[in-house]
Amino acid sequence: MYDEQEVSAVKELVGEGAVASDVPFPNTLVVAEEIARLRYSLTRRSGSLPMAGRKGLFGLEKTLMETRRGAKESEVVASCAVRFGKTGSTQSH
Repeated sequence: MYDEQEVSAVKELVGEGAVASDVPFPNTLVVAEEIARLRYSLTRRSGSLPMAGRKGLFGLEKTLMETRRGAKESEVVASCAVRFGKTGSTQSH
């Protein structure tokens, strides 16, 4: 299903850390139900879910590109929170 290059890239980025996924992927914790509940919740609350998704994806992508190896989880979360605030992705509906 996944080629060795994809699996190796994830392992290199994560190291010995834990990874959750909504699809089966080697060495990850599958949290499909939890993510499905979150998607349902977001869909009910947001009339512009595709736009919010794009903004969130953009913010996450920028954060990941700027995250240095060995960064603490709290640092990554804080960076995402700042970015999402700047893009308006945290606005309530």
